[in-house]
Amino acid sequence: MGLVALATSARRRGALALVAFVFCVALAPLASHAQAPVDVSVESQPTTQLPGAPEGYEAVADSRASWVYPTAASSEVRELRDALPGLRHEIGAALGATDSAPLFLRVATGPETLQLLAPADAPPPAYATGVAYPARGLILLSLTAPESGVRPDMRSLLLHELAHVALHRRVRGASVPRWFTEGLAVQLAGEQNLERIRTLWGASSGDNLLPLSALSNSFPSRASEVNLAYAQSADLVGYLMRRPDGRADLSAAFDEMARGTSFDDAIEHAYGMSLGALDAHWRSNLRERYQSWPLALGGGSVWLLAIVVLVVGFFRKRRRDQKKLAGWAVQEAALDSAVAAVDRELLELLPPPPLDASVPTVEHEGRRHTLH
Repeated sequence: MGLVALATSARRRGALALVAFVFCVALAPLASHAQAPVDVSVESQPTTQLPGAPEGYEAVADSRASWVYPTAASSEVRELRDALPGLRHEIGAALGATDSAPLFLRVATGPETLQLLAPADAPPPAYATGVAYPARGLILLSLTAPESGVRPDMRSLLLHELAHVALHRRVRGASVPRWFTEGLAVQLAGEQNLERIRTLWGASSGDNLLPLSALSNSFPSRASEVNLAYAQSADLVGYLMRRPDGRADLSAAFDEMARGTSFDDAIEHAYGMSLGALDAHWRSNLRERYQSWPLALGGGSVWLLAIVVLVVGFFRKRRRDQKKLAGWAVQEAALDSAVAAVDRELLELLPPPPLDASVPTVEHEGRRHTLH
């Protein structure tokens, strides 16, 4: 390799390494908390009345949604309330029909208060940050995550729970496998994280993917397997959506389910092949995608590509919040400046290219100059 090519390669490696480092640090909190399940969809019929608002909470309602939330969080909840119509439209476009039925949304300061806002006959699990009760049209959200106390991305969390309710209403309460409901919610909420990519890549490479039948009624209880269950479900649903006419096919399947057709039969009619065949195609596609990374990029660079995927999703989601655009611009400018600094340092470290012996030169004050 020539020195010019070496310099170019070194510059690229330095810039990419810096980008990887910056985003690894920036996304580390997301990766560290992404594995644990933070939401749950609860089957609960509206047989019991919801508890009243605790002290320090207020209630507002319009024709489409009723909210209960902490008075101290009014500004943050206002953002969610303003975003709700657009989020419902976004989900409706993906499902092939917009849900406009009333919703009941309750926002808690933390997991303890979440229990107080829930139906007495169906309390949320202790690990939950978000809970959907699709049959009730009820969504519970916590402003802080259990144990860690981290503030979740409330917009994404709301979008995830809305997807559970909207799907239930789209198929008129028909039975849908757990893997599909969770995978669809993850896809529609745009939830991407490094740990899910790493988990799915490892399972695919080691031929350790979970049988689809094991994910139909419930997810595993072991931490490593539930992580894989979420990653696998989200990628399989994404594969169904990305196929040619995939969204139209899903919409057709939903129409059939709303008329009483089973999930498996509706998918087979819509896609022209059985669910088992689609699962086999997805697994083959997954192996092709992930097994080609090490060959194309070499060893550890596969994780750099994963980070790039994360970064794209990360910026797309964050850029929706207009109030944060200025902050991102400052961060991007700082990153560009850092990359440029690395470029300059690399160029200074590299030796100068060799001189062509056929070109006459003279030395003056310690430097050589060509004669023209």
